[in-house]
Amino acid sequence: MLEWMVDEQGMDDIPEPDRTEILDYLATHYNEDRPNFPNPN
Repeated sequence: MLEWMVDEQGMDDIPEPDRTEILDYLATHYNEDRPNFPNPN
């Protein structure tokens, strides 16, 4: 998603180590097996 935002939407790339920290946070909290994922049931 970040690559698309940079390549297609003109967003500035996020420098390390911030990029890794953001991606780790999103993977932990907003992945399919995460607590914040909407439950369709």
